[in-house]
Amino acid sequence: MVVSTIQQPPSTYLTWTKFKYPHPDLGPITAFAVPTPTYKYIQNGYALMSTIMVVNLWAIVMVCGIYKQLTTPRAANKVNGMTMTLWNTRDAPRQSAIGAILYARKKWNKWWYYPFILILAGAWIASLAAGIFLPSSIFLGNAAPVNPLSIYVPTGNFSDWTMQDTYSIWALEGGPYLRATAAALVASDEVRAKVKVSLPVLEGTWNNTRSGVPDESIQRIDYGYNVTGTDLGLQNLPQLVLTVAGSCVTDYTWLNVEESKTLPGDPNNPVEVYHQDYYQSPWQSDPMWADGASSSVQEAAFCFQDPTLVDNRGNISWGVVISSVDHFSVTPSKDPWYRTSDSVASPDGNVFRILPGRPALSCWQNDVWSYKGQSTDVTNLQSILPPDTLSNATADILARYLGLPAVVNLGPHIGTSALQSAQGTISGVFDAGASSIYKDLSPLILGAYIATINTLADTTLYFDHNSTNSSSIRNLAREEDDDSITRPDVGQFIVFSEHVASLSLTLIILIPFLTLGSWLLMYALLEFTPLKLTKAMEPTELLRAVKGQFGEPTLYIDHDGKEKWKL
Repeated sequence: MVVSTIQQPPSTYLTWTKFKYPHPDLGPITAFAVPTPTYKYIQNGYALMSTIMVVNLWAIVMVCGIYKQLTTPRAANKVNGMTMTLWNTRDAPRQSAIGAILYARKKWNKWWYYPFILILAGAWIASLAAGIFLPSSIFLGNAAPVNPLSIYVPTGNFSDWTMQDTYSIWALEGGPYLRATAAALVASDEVRAKVKVSLPVLEGTWNNTRSGVPDESIQRIDYGYNVTGTDLGLQNLPQLVLTVAGSCVTDYTWLNVEESKTLPGDPNNPVEVYHQDYYQSPWQSDPMWADGASSSVQEAAFCFQDPTLVDNRGNISWGVVISSVDHFSVTPSKDPWYRTSDSVASPDGNVFRILPGRPALSCWQNDVWSYKGQSTDVTNLQSILPPDTLSNATADILARYLGLPAVVNLGPHIGTSALQSAQGTISGVFDAGASSIYKDLSPLILGAYIATINTLADTTLYFDHNSTNSSSIRNLAREEDDDSITRPDVGQFIVFSEHVASLSLTLIILIPFLTLGSWLLMYALLEFTPLKLTKAMEPTELLRAVKGQFGEPTLYIDHDGKEKWKL
């Protein structure tokens, strides 16, 4: 499953190709990819074959039943109109049912009448259902194997990168996160239900000397989601599961009160300085008017623990520092990020000012990859998987993009869009009463979930990567010593598009085989077994028998307009 706001270009996938479709319940299914218009024709053909198969099986049952009736001693010479109708409409269950009702309507009070009619109606319904449901069952989804030539994963020796390289990579990687953010805004209820973000829980209070508020609330928000191999599109590993669990708490200790200050001559313009042990560079939250600009919006800075310095690469600490101090609001708020002072007068009426001393959001996230009872982190993923199910190239791509919590990659790339409160800011004034940490964090986590499930598909959407022109940046999907050669089995995933259809190869082969088999079985029974005696009720056979006994029969219309046979 991919949640995207962009169509997958045809050049990024392969059609008329066999591959493994990662079905969430049935496991990897051998499939075949065809263009969607072609699938519509295939569906019609298989609907016809499915109907023929059921009709042939019904005809065999009908022939056996008639033969049994004719060979029962008590039933001698009981070939009547209904028997003839059933025989000659054996390949049309609807006509068999209608004919039986017409000929047997006077037998409605017999015990066998209703079960008999129900059996005929069931055969008719079965022939219709087979033409509907069997062709539909060959369709697995709108997916196809990725074209390995379309995969681009920028990487290299980061110590050799120039500033131009860094900015080039930053620009390239912005696309997937912007698309994930846009998709989060219009996500369906089904997608939103995949992500759990708890309501804030009060953990205590803080005597905030910076803001002068003695009882600032300490809040905790937990979040989590699961991503399966099916979601990622991994062909061989639909049962692989990434379990993400995280928690964030408002932390006032990051703020360095001694270093924080106000602008000279303006005590209403505070400058906040934040420090964190695992992120050495201090971060400064400037007041809204510090640069003399006429307007500003709230911003957020993201930091994270260096994953190479922790024992468990799946457990990473990260944090967010917001710059909301000194902004104006049309409503009051007690949310930790948007706590306001008393109202102050302005030319446009009373407004509220965001207090200094806003807390950081200190978070941790634990990413656990599991497969059939075994767990590990992304860097050791192949250690818990069966051989040849995940290539080195695909494992490297997953480690490249999912080695850090997706949210800390998402936030910096989307800039001011990282905060929902910033979307409603006009000329530096917003609605603090309608803003909160919870409302800011929820769409971020949803966007991180979408960015995660789109990880592999997004590697095919770097349309302008050739513009980097840097020898320090190479494609992780290609051989290191020869960029023209793709790495072995790098394309072990599928991409999704409404213009392509995945069909079950097993059913594609099985349905024509069963259809042909049912026809051959019926032919063999009527030609090489005692059941061939029932062919005496064929119109041609019946006419031949009459001719042999009474001579050439003649059909004519009399003066009253009625048909007459002359023997």
